[in-house]
Amino acid sequence: MNGTWMGTIDGTNKGSISLVLSEQGGKISGLILVNDIKFQSVSAKVEVAVSRDGKSLTGRTFEFQPIAEGNPTKGTISAEILENGLELKGEWKTDIGTQGAFVAFKRIEDQDSKPAAPTAFISKPVNLPPCRLGVNELAGLLSLLMKDIAPDVQPSFTVNYRGSTYFKTSIKAFTEDRALPRRMNDLAITINELNSNKGYKVVNVSFKQFDNNTLSVSDDDSTWANGRAREIEDYVTQHKSVSTEFFSKYGGNLNGIIFLISAGVPRL
Repeated sequence: MNGTWMGTIDGTNKGSISLVLSEQGGKISGLILVNDIKFQSVSAKVEVAVSRDGKSLTGRTFEFQPIAEGNPTKGTISAEILENGLELKGEWKTDIGTQGAFVAFKRIEDQDSKPAAPTAFISKPVNLPPCRLGVNELAGLLSLLMKDIAPDVQPSFTVNYRGSTYFKTSIKAFTEDRALPRRMNDLAITINELNSNKGYKVVNVSFKQFDNNTLSVSDDDSTWANGRAREIEDYVTQHKSVSTEFFSKYGGNLNGIIFLISAGVPRL
């Protein structure tokens, strides 16, 4: 079971899943990361046990990050082990009622069954202030989010607008889609090295109309995760909107507003 498993989830949540497992002292544990196409990414620690015949596993998930109202705190997973131990097909549940199915395949680099080095994932959740970002400020934020990320890893964008969800998997797709609204108040940006087998850095920033703006930074290097989270928080704070904060505090619906001009985001 050692190594990285990658695949998709379906059910109340939809998106991609990464499962990094390491066996030590007869125990199998690690981290599970879910990159939801609509909501922010979440991670959790996981412990699993394999059946005696090696054909199935069961486990528990706990210590979910980021810690926020409405996010799960614990859950369970179960799966069949298929294709000579290279595929997992199973179900997942959490304590807030979310549930569904998942399929994951063992990363090619890990299929020689060599023990994986234990990975101490660090996630830094941060509440961001209300802000107002123009086109140039958004370009600056993207540059900061992509700093130190593997060159061929692209950010994904999730925009919710008037009952519709738009999911874009690159800066080009995001900036060139004329169907996207010029004014956005529900936007999530995710950069995920795990999904591309390029590393362990995961950055997710979410701007919401009715909820708090949030940031989550994960990596196996706590110094990098904490430092990058602080840089991004400082950048957004520089563009803090006084009027937005007033409405946010006194009952308005303008917590996070992103303004994009029709010309699109300039080339980074």
